Amino acid sequence: MLWGLVALLTILRLVAAYTLPITGDEAYYWEWSRHLAAGYVDHPAGVAWTVAAFQWLGHVPGAVRFGFWLCGLLTTVALADCAARFARQAGGDPGRAALVAALGTTVVPMFAIAFGTVSPDGPFLAAWACTLDAAAACLLTPGLAPALATGVALGVALESRAFGVALLLGVCLALRHQRRWVVCVAVTAGVLALPLLYWNATHGWATVVFTLWGRHTNEGFALWRPLVMLAEVVAVLGIGPALLVARASWRPTCPPLLLWTSLPLVALLLTLSLWERVETYWLLGPYLSLTVVAALRFAQAPLERRPLAQIAALIPSLGLIALLYLLVFAAFPCAHLVAQRWHVRLHRAGFFDMYAMPSLALAARQLVVQRHAVLLTDGYGLSSQLDFYGSIPPTIIGYDWQGREARAWRTSLPVHQLGLFLDKVPLSERPDFRAQLARACTRVVPGPVLAIGLGDIPAARFSTAWCIDMKPQALTILRWESVS
Repeated sequence: MLWGLVALLTILRLVAAYTLPITGDEAYYWEWSRHLAAGYVDHPAGVAWTVAAFQWLGHVPGAVRFGFWLCGLLTTVALADCAARFARQAGGDPGRAALVAALGTTVVPMFAIAFGTVSPDGPFLAAWACTLDAAAACLLTPGLAPALATGVALGVALESRAFGVALLLGVCLALRHQRRWVVCVAVTAGVLALPLLYWNATHGWATVVFTLWGRHTNEGFALWRPLVMLAEVVAVLGIGPALLVARASWRPTCPPLLLWTSLPLVALLLTLSLWERVETYWLLGPYLSLTVVAALRFAQAPLERRPLAQIAALIPSLGLIALLYLLVFAAFPCAHLVAQRWHVRLHRAGFFDMYAMPSLALAARQLVVQRHAVLLTDGYGLSSQLDFYGSIPPTIIGYDWQGREARAWRTSLPVHQLGLFLDKVPLSERPDFRAQLARACTRVVPGPVLAIGLGDIPAARFSTAWCIDMKPQALTILRWESVS
């Protein structure tokens, strides 16, 4: 029955992947797949190459997300196999351990997002799980094949997220007594990471700078912030899985591999949270390691002492994931009916904005084609959605550090070119952009308001402004860069 639940939730991820329109971040990563490189400013290249590998499936949201759904499937299989290996070695029930590990990657709401949408987490978590499985094989039956497999999985992790460094260090510490194989693991991972290192060396170490400084904002020392971080972790993981891994790690009688790949990074992030906000998804990798710890404790418990309360603790998580899928499959149709019945406007409704993007892209494309204009936005997500649905090449302006990768896609604008600035809010509410447009253009005049309906109800309004006769350094001005 529980294996059926795992299968059901895995299938639901795929259905959701083909149901929801592309979001801004997803479209941005899709844009990366059209500009393939060994690295990017915001992240390593794993997310872009995962999208690119399945472009042959077509130009639909599900095809863009399919590789990440496969990453979820691979994560579940690899983590279950890792738990079974350790349980077998410890004299526990490998089938029970595999089931608990598989449940740990399917009943958690955060994994439904990580493996149902486009994000660096998909390939990174799959690489983390495969690293644990291969490293477990290397510990239990040392040899060249498991050492190479561990190094390859670590290389993929390094090419997917910066936290791959923590995983590499944890694995090397766990294998430190097998000097021959730990060298093989480290060298293999290093060779696979060479393209990323070379790209950074030739691009001013952009990924490193963004990871260490561009992403972070020092908010001042606060003792309460780690507690908020832990509360958020419990919320996104679900109270049941969170309690399971917390109980398991409290008395860690488990393989050192699982502790070295989890607790040091958790401690580092808790320390970091004293000065700034830590994103909860940064802890998903350590959560995988601790899930195996919980699975082993459960597998080694005598049958009559099997903690039914811990199984029951999964019920809140199942409720959360049910609400998540209800939001995916039913929120928009229900909101549409409510809007029709009571004439409610879904203007700037957040979640519903994505449904307006296909129509907005067609309307914007018609404007720029008719006037031979270039479309300008300060949102890398919005611009990428317009390109996905309307084939409008992105031209990103503004001063936001996020989305900096998109700036390299256009480095100049033709002089006297007509520009159309598109935004979710009127230009009158953005004095900084109004001032920069006035500097970059001979004249700035209001453009049409694009009222995008969802069916027969008004859902979103987007404002535009025409930038007439752009000056030679217009793009530099509009990006808040110095003008010589």
